[in-house]
Amino acid sequence: DGSAYFYGAHTSGVSGLFSDKVGIGTSAPACKLHISDASSESEVRIESDNGNGDPWLHFKLDGGSSYSLGIDDDDYNNFKISRSTVLGTNDVLEIDSTRTNVKGNLVVGEADGTLDESRLEVWTTNTTNSNYQVLDSAFSSDHVAFSIYNASQAETIKLETNGSSFFNGGNVGIGTATPNAAHKLHVEGVFYARSGTIGSALVGQVPPTDGLIVYGNVGIGTYSATNIL
Repeated sequence: DGSAYFYGAHTSGVSGLFSDKVGIGTSAPACKLHISDASSESEVRIESDNGNGDPWLHFKLDGGSSYSLGIDDDDYNNFKISRSTVLGTNDVLEIDSTRTNVKGNLVVGEADGTLDESRLEVWTTNTTNSNYQVLDSAFSSDHVAFSIYNASQAETIKLETNGSSFFNGGNVGIGTATPNAAHKLHVEGVFYARSGTIGSALVGQVPPTDGLIVYGNVGIGTYSATNIL
């Protein structure tokens, strides 16, 4: 039926020893283990028959670096990639088996080699093929932060859930996709402000409740006010 079975043990305890390449479904293997199947779906299955076992793969360099990939039975059958010889140690990516959650830190694109405590980083390349960061996120015990960078790697947008947020990459439109080039903030529609200050000389000044402080001339019905009012 096309099946082959190997039994017995080497004197050193090794179940089977092949000194060259092994082919399954091919008589001309191109690598140490070459599996070929002419059917529309080719499957390689790693299955644990032990109720508490982990089906997984271990990748190891000669210098000692190891990564493990598989299902961690000890952690609710979550799928993991671990920077270790075993699953569940130094996990870098974890997919929750009960929902569509992905846990751990994730880099998209070629990064600088560090995650800097970020949950998500996105990198790309510029015209000189130099890596630069375009998106970053951070999480601590009390807040989440989200940042977007320009081509010079300057942080132009930052959203903080417990701190200062800013837009520093051009004009901002609310209710419009084409904010006026002369206005840093362009609002189409009604907006509400409880109180506020207008004028560079008033930066840091606290306006009265339900009040407005204005520094400079105010024009009503004119664009060129020459007097205080």
